[in-house]
Amino acid sequence: MILQERPYIDFHTHKAVHAGEDDVMEIVSMHQHIKNEADWLTLGYHPWWLHEVLTKEALNELSTALSIHPRCLALGECGLDGLKGATREIQEQNFEAQLAIARALSLPVIIHCVRQFDRLLQIRRQWRDTKWVIHGYRRNVILTRQLLDEGIGVSVSPFPDMNSSFTEMLHFLPMESFTSKQTVTTE
Repeated sequence: MILQERPYIDFHTHKAVHAGEDDVMEIVSMHQHIKNEADWLTLGYHPWWLHEVLTKEALNELSTALSIHPRCLALGECGLDGLKGATREIQEQNFEAQLAIARALSLPVIIHCVRQFDRLLQIRRQWRDTKWVIHGYRRNVILTRQLLDEGIGVSVSPFPDMNSSFTEMLHFLPMESFTSKQTVTTE
């Protein structure tokens, strides 16, 4: 089924900021405490909001919601944050539990990662059969190369005060990463 054909896809937002614009298709990241109506969405447990290990019941609820929601395109936002949230051990356990759901449902994963890229790359080696995209990516060429080599996509968000490292990374990204028109499909 073809979802929509648009020149730009904002695949990760927390609210409808472009509502009504014909050239942007938004995919809203939903969290358990945020109630938002969206045409397309992702579902997952963000590392900021979890301070305990996810229960079996919570994981089952997530899996069911991902399975039955007709407009859910991916699992996420989930991942690791070195500045905020639970301990590293709890974050990793919750992240990998969600990756198992994504694998079982053959869903891509929208990744949140702050100051944990080394660990993220280690975890990736066990989950190569899942598709990952880092959202809000603003890092350097060296890390970008490592991520791309591991099959991890990056979603960049240019900003007014971009530093030279960020603009260098934008120039480094392969041209096939950019298109003037994209069609998003799902089975």
